[in-house]
Amino acid sequence: MLMRTTRTNIVVFAAVTLLLAAGCGGGTAAQSTGEVARTTLLATTTSISQDMSQSSAATASARSVAEAAASASARQSSEQEVARSAAEAARVAAEQAAQAAAEQAAAESAPAAGSGGSGCTIKGNINSKGERIYHVDGKSPSDDDTVVDESAGERWFCSEAEAQAAGWRAPKNAR
Repeated sequence: MLMRTTRTNIVVFAAVTLLLAAGCGGGTAAQSTGEVARTTLLATTTSISQDMSQSSAATASARSVAEAAASASARQSSEQEVARSAAEAARVAAEQAAQAAAEQAAAESAPAAGSGGSGCTIKGNINSKGERIYHVDGKSPSDDDTVVDESAGERWFCSEAEAQAAGWRAPKNAR
């Protein structure tokens, strides 16, 4: 009788340990504890069932504990799969956010179209008389027709003040 009580206590302890491990979210420690408890529980439940075959109440109790352990094991596996799926979704979202941020940073640092690669948009042009004239988009009527030829000494400016400081003037017909 003492041996049966000890085995019953082991079954209860293993079942409680397994249920606690299942509720821990499936971490490595919980998995290890759960596996040991599951193995102990199954071995002890089998032994109790064999020893107590005359007592149908004890056998039913052992079966209930085994069913609870199986249910906890299934719940633990399901929770682990949910955690793996959530981690994978978070990883994919982080990669997509990093890619979007990199693309935005590249777009922001790219020079403006037609700026000669400098990112500046004010065109410094030398006319046929040798006059140095700068053209600002929207202020100079000939801005759209002006092409900067850097090999001829023409250049790009980032501000009107910069163009003026370099000795260039606004066009006479500027708005």
